[in-house]
Amino acid sequence: MFIVKSPSRTLATLALATVALVSMTVSSSVAAQTKNTSIISESRLGINTHGINTFEDGIVDVSASVLFHPVTGYGNPRPHVGVSASSATSLVYTGLTWTNQNTSPLLFDFEFGIAANNGMAEGSAAAKKTSMGCVLGFHETVSVGYRFNRSLSLMATIEHFSNGKICEPNTGLTNAGLRIGYSY
Repeated sequence: MFIVKSPSRTLATLALATVALVSMTVSSSVAAQTKNTSIISESRLGINTHGINTFEDGIVDVSASVLFHPVTGYGNPRPHVGVSASSATSLVYTGLTWTNQNTSPLLFDFEFGIAANNGMAEGSAAAKKTSMGCVLGFHETVSVGYRFNRSLSLMATIEHFSNGKICEPNTGLTNAGLRIGYSY
């Protein structure tokens, strides 16, 4: 499976996964881009309460993501790449983001993709990391927010990582917080 027990191999795996995920995301966005001079559609920065209902609960993490211009079809999702970093288990992720595209200032957003984590394959309370079972897994985010103007938005967000029972254990990691978005 994806279990990596050595910390140096875990970091190497995370680095390789990040490079591969960023390359795939940017490639698909460049292919979809037509008129814009930048491939970036929006940048987001957030702060979360980390690891809800795990021994990591109460730790604060910072999230940052970049969304690219939409891919045509299937609701016109925007490819994204991001990181959710804390002093415990952290994630790098990529996937697709679906955002309501109406003129209302209310914002509804759903993200789905894959992520790599630096949590423990078998877990260790002493290491202050949750037992994630695998390095790779699924990443989902749901956000509700408000667009103040064409460029600025504020979102309440719930983020979840799970290996989907691909390997054991399947502890999962849930973070909740606020994100500021800036659209270009």
